[in-house]
Amino acid sequence: MISILIPTYNYDVRELVEKLYYQGKELKILFEILIFDDHSLKYIEENKNLQKFPEVGYSYLPKNIGRSKIRNLLAKKANYKNLLFLDADVIPTNKDFLATYVQQKENEVLFGGILYPPITEHYKKSLHYQYGIQREAINQNPEAKSKMGFSSANFFIHKKTFEKNTFDENIDLYGYEDVLLYKRLKEKVTTIHNPVYHLGIIHSNKAYIKKVEEALQSLFLLYSDKRLTTTDVKLIRYYSLIKKLHLTSAFSVIYNKFKKELVEKIQQKPQYLFLFDLYRLGFFVDLNHKKSRNA
Repeated sequence: MISILIPTYNYDVRELVEKLYYQGKELKILFEILIFDDHSLKYIEENKNLQKFPEVGYSYLPKNIGRSKIRNLLAKKANYKNLLFLDADVIPTNKDFLATYVQQKENEVLFGGILYPPITEHYKKSLHYQYGIQREAINQNPEAKSKMGFSSANFFIHKKTFEKNTFDENIDLYGYEDVLLYKRLKEKVTTIHNPVYHLGIIHSNKAYIKKVEEALQSLFLLYSDKRLTTTDVKLIRYYSLIKKLHLTSAFSVIYNKFKKELVEKIQQKPQYLFLFDLYRLGFFVDLNHKKSRNA
């Protein structure tokens, strides 16, 4: 009836898989949980041992193939007509998580939303956490829509629909593969309140900024190839406005002059996302400006 698909890399998925397994058994439905390990260096035996559950399958890939390819491979190997994609670093927020998707399985595509754990002193100075709760998470109101249009961290899709709309395997860098998928599926997606907690928070602000820069490089390539445009991503819209006003060169100069100070401010006060937004925009403008200069 439903194939639960979990790609993992250096992450312990035991708690996630066990929760899903017992929810599936309680529902008395046909289900499987497939874990594909993208050539991890950690938690291999821990995750492999989840095969003690009859409905759980584990595969260790001989080399790292990336976020898009591993998800497409999971879908290809799935035995049931309904697919539930979950990131390794999430956990259901309630005991009816799987039941909620099963009850609404007639919908072609369902996005359940993302939440972040309650704030603690540990999280207060985390840029990743601040960005997550302010820009990505839904609130606790069951009627509330996610601030994200879509995320591959928690979505249900009919296998037939996915086979016609797979993840783009030409994306080698981290980021925006789910935005590209959403662009094709937008008219079919129904957003419901069935969230997961995102637990895989990068605590080092410096490391998170590097991760975001990698995602922006991916966005730059997708924009350059015209696969993502102003209608798809707000950052591209802001860049297009700067370009229209012939300010890309000036913006790039200012960005490079104050980049170091801006990064320091962001790391000191991660709750003020306006500074981070400026940095992201400056980084993206600079990538495009360098391209135009070298053309």
